[in-house]
Amino acid sequence: MEKLSEDVLNNIFIRLPAKQLVQMRRVCKPWNAFLSESYFIKSHLNHSIRNKHNNEIVLAFNAAIRYRKHALPCTVYDLSQSPDIKLNDLVKLPHNFPQSALHEYGGHVIGSVNGLICFYIGRYYDVKGIYIWNPSLSAVKLLPPISEPLIQYDYKNNGLRSRYIFSFGFGFDPMTDDYKVLKITHDRDKSVWLQVEVYSIKKDSWEFIIVDDSFPEDVVGIFVDDHDGHLYALSYFKKNHIQKIVVFDLGVESFRQMSLPDSVVANCNILGMLDGKLCLVSYTQHDGKLEVWVIMNEYGVARDSWVKSHVLSNSISKACGDIIPFGFTSNNKFFFYAYSRGLLGVYDQETYKVTYFGSFTSGLDEVVQYVDSLVWYS
Repeated sequence: MEKLSEDVLNNIFIRLPAKQLVQMRRVCKPWNAFLSESYFIKSHLNHSIRNKHNNEIVLAFNAAIRYRKHALPCTVYDLSQSPDIKLNDLVKLPHNFPQSALHEYGGHVIGSVNGLICFYIGRYYDVKGIYIWNPSLSAVKLLPPISEPLIQYDYKNNGLRSRYIFSFGFGFDPMTDDYKVLKITHDRDKSVWLQVEVYSIKKDSWEFIIVDDSFPEDVVGIFVDDHDGHLYALSYFKKNHIQKIVVFDLGVESFRQMSLPDSVVANCNILGMLDGKLCLVSYTQHDGKLEVWVIMNEYGVARDSWVKSHVLSNSISKACGDIIPFGFTSNNKFFFYAYSRGLLGVYDQETYKVTYFGSFTSGLDEVVQYVDSLVWYS
């Protein structure tokens, strides 16, 4: 092994799972140094993302108010295998995973990128803590506390309630090789945005940023990361009764807006990624119509920026009833929640076949693709 070149070692090691590579770091100092280099970690990540088989593994997070104690907060499935097979042994929780807090307060996924999953414990108006979790390495990190909102007394309900609610985003900034969490504080009584903060893993701190007053009154769904330094979320402007896309540039930490396709109305729309491009899935409940729009040109508000990619088969809604679309896997399989059945549905566009996974009678919070990854910041 000592006679092998770094190129040969790299071609061997990038094919091994992250958990095994962590163990191999203990073999000798040269291996530890090589396997800890940023170049190798990125090479291993790129190989994992391109791996067709690994791209079939997803983590489905139940939308139950309280997660079960001493259990995984998600169910792991391989979409290429039988829906009866669970891969829960693939994910091992670290000793400091906040299971008790999840059981007591519940939690929600903020986003996922490069194998890291960001989630918070609590509710959108009462956040107890924000965490970043790498399931491949069985590692979890608690972020510094967020700024505390003011609390006012609600005499009607005889209890405390928050005047403020939060929206979050999680993404990767390739310019600085940094992972960031976006936090937006919203005054729900006055329907205005009050403050924006950004957390940087490299700095391990929150910083306020200045934004103008053209913010939307509501953010719909979670922010989507495009792996190119931008976060996208659907937004709603009540004054004009229109829906737009708010874009956050993780590098310069600034916002802008994008228009939706002209023919798309504010119905059941979600954002996602399809073949490496930002896409919009538009679902009309009354006729079960599913349209997929993709950004083809330079990001902006030009009408020709959006191109209708295809219309998903109406057989999905006919067979499943009303659905909640979630997006696409890296292998371009469309997944959704069939809430009349309480099941995760996966539609294969090549075979035109729908497969159901699990039982989620209380709903699905999020479906995250599993990426074997060595990315970590202690």
